[in-house]
Formats: sequence, structure tokens, C-alpha cells
Amino acid sequence: MKLMSRLLVLFCALFICTLPVLANESKLWEYTLPEEVTWNQVTTIGTLLVGTKTTLYCFDPANGNIIWKRDDLGPTAPFNVREVPGTPVLFVNDHTNPLSTQTRLFAVNILTGESLWETEKLLGQAIGAYPFPERNLILVFFSGWTGDAKGGIYMKAFDLESGKVRWQTRYADDGTITLHAADHSGRFLVKMDLSGHPAPILSENRLLVPFLGVHCFDLDSGELKWKVPFATADQEFKNAVAPLLVAGDTIFAAGQGILYAIDKKTGSVNWKTEKIRSGFTTATISQIVAEGGKIIVRLGGSFFNPGKKEMALAKPLGVIAYDPHTGGKLWEYRQAKDGITNLVVLPEQAVVFLADGERLIGLDAESQGEAKEKFTVELEFTRDISGGEMASAGVKALTGGLGGLLQAGVQLASKKDRRDIPVTVALQENGNLVVRGKQHLLAFDPRNKKIDWSSYYAAPKASVLAIAAMAAVTTAASAAYIYQGSAGIASASSAISGRSSAWSSMDKLVNQRHTATRGSDRFIYVLTNVKQGDKEGPGIMAVSLADGKPGASFLLDDKDPLYSVDDVENRLFYFKEKKLLTAYSL
Repeated sequence: MKLMSRLLVLFCALFICTLPVLANESKLWEYTLPEEVTWNQVTTIGTLLVGTKTTLYCFDPANGNIIWKRDDLGPTAPFNVREVPGTPVLFVNDHTNPLSTQTRLFAVNILTGESLWETEKLLGQAIGAYPFPERNLILVFFSGWTGDAKGGIYMKAFDLESGKVRWQTRYADDGTITLHAADHSGRFLVKMDLSGHPAPILSENRLLVPFLGVHCFDLDSGELKWKVPFATADQEFKNAVAPLLVAGDTIFAAGQGILYAIDKKTGSVNWKTEKIRSGFTTATISQIVAEGGKIIVRLGGSFFNPGKKEMALAKPLGVIAYDPHTGGKLWEYRQAKDGITNLVVLPEQAVVFLADGERLIGLDAESQGEAKEKFTVELEFTRDISGGEMASAGVKALTGGLGGLLQAGVQLASKKDRRDIPVTVALQENGNLVVRGKQHLLAFDPRNKKIDWSSYYAAPKASVLAIAAMAAVTTAASAAYIYQGSAGIASASSAISGRSSAWSSMDKLVNQRHTATRGSDRFIYVLTNVKQGDKEGPGIMAVSLADGKPGASFLLDDKDPLYSVDDVENRLFYFKEKKLLTAYSL
């Protein structure tokens, strides 16, 4: 028994010694709010928006000064506060009660907090807002009624500067669009909206709406030009269906297991595939890429399930390449195991890169029939044994002797049970590919087929909601932001600059922010277990994208932490007990 106890103590000590050594955090400022925070987010110009039950605040991130606050907008939440990148417009919908039949929309100057314009009360519920700053327009979808028409889903186009209604069009009957629970929606009164769908897009003067197949509207008048109706959204997962892709005069759209090629001018279907299945399961077409005279699609992937509040795998998995003119299948790959990331096409090497649960895979883009693998590299994404598991093993050992310890050790050592499935791949400016799982990061050089670095961070002792939020937000959304920077924001600002003093004031801030993304050290921030003094718990750790090494870290000291990270200026905004706002430099 003494031998077993010593072995257990030694193993636990070795485990604790492997925890990262943490850097001291640097406090910038703090502010005590009069009531609990319900949500917060960093804007594209770096300011911090904070919402409480009664007030919307905007903080200067450098010194903590309140730039402005509004206590007349009622309770807010991320799904009804929409920043319009590259413009001074913060679009606020004051409707937060799903049972209410009225809503009002505000365009707030994000620099001053003043109202640029506001609408009269509308009969209905706003379910989505989509800004098109390059056309000085914001498109709002709402479920409601008008004085001379029956109820349904309406589109309303507003001028961004003046708030003038350009046009209104009835889009569909109520109940025909699959809606998903909004982010941070209430537990009992669940707000449903369009946040689980790909966004409408513009092509020349055409507005292409993807919620019920593809509908094409004239952007100036709202007139319906043509429609191709078919089922689109995944009811279980949010943002699982591929966005529309326009290549030349053809629109490529994903239905439920069917790929459509639609003539952009006439709406005629040039071709569509047979329903893609695996047994009785219909595939989710999650990505569409046009490259090298081919249309390449990804099947399945890891997506956020709002019902279970976790990332989950949508099957079947695979990659298929089609002839864009005829729809003929050029090649197919179905060997992905236990996971599939987004596809990254490397034209110079004629490679389609992805990762599954076991390998990094480079497919030959010029394959015929069954896709050929140009290269594969074994993936070592295996999590460490947690303290809780070790304690469980110790109990089994102490109650079952040597056999109990061995049995527990064998169970804990199962590589398959401890695999961390990759969920995203991003191409860096240096040509490397950064692959991310829930707990791992690695950088892969596709030119010499070598892994440059690989790092692991333990899952935190946090609530399910906190871990789910980190997985859903930073694993996918912020990863794209980190690698791509804000070039799109800068170009949008240039397209509208000079229209008014408010718009002109944005140019300098947007350009400064864009410069910061290009010049700052690149880090990705992870939620993991950190130790500070004699305390240990969920915390934020900076991981360098140059070498995968951990940088500064900070203990959040909260099972359900509320925070935001500015990954451009490397700042952490933490709300202790949901009231004390403290800014730290990371």
C-alpha cells in the first residue's frame, strides 16, 4: 500500500511540475460598475462595449475612461447590437423580450454615443441585420406586420447615414425559415434569430439571400428578380452550411446535401448534384471553394450545437471536386477519420490541405476518380491526463492494489479517448499552416512537410458554458480574425470616407487599427488552467504564433469567467464577480 501511495504522489508531482510557469500580469486600470455586466465585446477600432441590464457603455481601452454611455436603450445583448465595420454606426435593436410585438432600431455614433437616427416603433421582431457599408446600406430582417399587408418575414433597407427607408419587401411566410437560438439568449425566453445562417451577399447590383435557397433582389428597389427555393439550414448546428460563392456568372449554393450551380443573371439552375449521402445520413456541405478550374466542397466538420452548448461533429466527412461547367464529379475523398477541418487550397503545390482526427493531409488537386494523398503527417493531438482523472486512478489503486492501479493506468492511457480533434486550419503570411484543436496548436510548413512547432494547453476547470463559449468563439471566429487582420474593414472605410464628419473621423482610427494588426506580435489566446501563487483555476494564456510558446497568462479565478481579449493590442478585459472591470496588458 505504501508503494502504491508513493507512486501516486510521485506521478501527481510530475504532472504538476509540467504546468506552465506564468508571467506577472500588468494592470492598466479598473472600474467598478454599478450593476452586473450581461455581455461585452471589443469593437473593430479597439474600444470596449459593455452592456448591463439598464446601460450600454463604451470604454477607452487605454485608460478606462467612459467615452459614452446610454441608459435609454433598455437591456441589450450581442444579438441586438451590431457594429458596422469601417463606419461610425453601431446598430442597436432595443427589442429584447421575445413576447413583445414592437421593436425600435437605433443607429448610434460609436465615437460619441449620440443617435445618428432612429426608426419609429415597428410591429414585429428584428431577427437579423446585415450591413453593406460599401453601399451605405443596412438590411434588416424582421418578423412582423405592415399596415397594408399580411404578416410574414420582411426585409427593410435603411440608408446608413440618414436612416431613410430605401425600400421594404416581404420575403417569406412566418415559420418557413429555420431559426436558431441567439448567442447569449435567455434560458427561459429564448430569442430566435438568423445567426445560424450564412449572411446575404452582394454581387454587382444584386442582393443574394440564402435563407430559403437563393433569392435575388435588385439592391436599389428591393424587387425580386428570381428565386431558386430549396432547403438550406442545418437545424442542429449553427453556421454549418457553406456561404454562397459567386464565380463569374455562376452562383454555387449548398442545399441539404445538394450542390447547386445557378446562373446569376437569370436564376436558371445550370446543374445540381444528386443528394450526397453516407448510408441514410445526408451530408452537410460546409465549404465551397473555386480553385484551379474546379469547385471543391467539404462535407461535415465541427460546429456549435446551441442545444447542447458544445462543439460537435457533423458527419459524413469528405471532400469532393466538381467540374464547374457540367457538375461532373472529378474526384472524391472519404478517408477522413473522426474529424475534418476547413480546406486550404495551395495552388502552387496543387494541394488541398486538411486535417482529420489522426493526420495532416495534402490531397492532389489534380486527382481523377478517388483522390490521391500527396502527403500525410501523423498528428499528435493527445491531451494530458487531468488531475481529476489521476485522483480517480488513485482511488482505484488504493482500493484495488497493484491490479487496480494498472487497470486505471491502462484506461487513462487510451490514446483514442484522449485525442483532441482539430477544428480549424489557417494560412499565415509566412506560408505556414496553423492547425488548432480545442486544446492544441501546431504550425506546419507544407513546403518541406514538417511540423515547425506544436503546443498543448490543458482544459480548464471551468463551467461547461465557459468552455463552450471559448470553443465556439476563439476556436473558429477569432482564429480567422487573427490571421486575416482587418484588411476588409480598412477597404470598407475607404469606400465611404468623406461622406460626413462622423465617417471621416473613422478613417484615422480604422487605419491605426489596421496598422496595429500588421505590426503587432501575433498571439492566440486560450482558456486553460493557470496557477498564480497558491491559486489555480481557469485563466487566459497567450500562445505565440511564431513558435507556439506560452507567453503571459492571467488567472481569472472564476468558474464561469466573463472577459474579452483584444488580440491586436494584447489586452485582457476581465469582469470579476461581473462588476469589477479590470484591464491588463498581456
